[in-house]
Amino acid sequence: LTGQLPPLDSCADTEALLAPARRPRDAKTATRVDAAQKTLATVLAQSQAGHYTTAKELLAPLITEANVLGWRPLEGEVLLAAAQLADATGAYPDAVKLYKDAAVAAEAGRDDETAALARNGLVWVTGERLGKYAEAQDLARDAEAKVERVGHNDMLRADLDQKMAAVLVDEGKYDEAEKRSQHVLEIRQKVLEPDDPRIASALGDLGDVSSELTHYDAAIGYYRRALALLEKGGAPDPSLVGSLRVNLASALRYKGAIGDALEEL
Repeated sequence: LTGQLPPLDSCADTEALLAPARRPRDAKTATRVDAAQKTLATVLAQSQAGHYTTAKELLAPLITEANVLGWRPLEGEVLLAAAQLADATGAYPDAVKLYKDAAVAAEAGRDDETAALARNGLVWVTGERLGKYAEAQDLARDAEAKVERVGHNDMLRADLDQKMAAVLVDEGKYDEAEKRSQHVLEIRQKVLEPDDPRIASALGDLGDVSSELTHYDAAIGYYRRALALLEKGGAPDPSLVGSLRVNLASALRYKGAIGDALEEL
């Protein structure tokens, strides 16, 4: 029996024990994991484009494949995509379960980043989608800890701050939401290219909070900056542009600029 145990040096290697999961050692499994991850990239692209039916059709066999392979990092990634898709299509109870399952699989696979994203998503769907604010606040503590464990990953921090800001707005905690939203903008401006649409999204969020605070001049400025950024970047997301224009028109109307507001609609 002793001869079947791994070498003591391997057990004593703390870095090896704590390191992220490597690619599967078996060549056939590794090939199938690579193929699955390519399909997953297509699923994410289809989902982001709003092609939810196509994304679901591609994702269903991918979930089966991840279960068959039993490689936990892949399972975590696939379940996270399924959770996000359920969230986007209004299946919020399903999204809650899938976010939890994704976090567990990612933890088992030592994929801290996916685990953090799953916990962030759970905060979002619990609070913003289902209106369970106290529960979302408790879940946010776990999410904060996971983001902290990952370390220097500003985009993960921005992802959580954006989701928490939305929950705080729903709770009427506008000052705290504004701080979170400002932090998201600062991070994205530091990390991303200047014309990245995620910066426009952060500007739009700040516009929303400013409107709630009745700071309409500030809100109008944020919305116009976001729209200008999207126009400069080319091929903007129509839904994001539409939302920004509607919110800009509302801010202009509340300020009393009715003519300007009509031009945005």
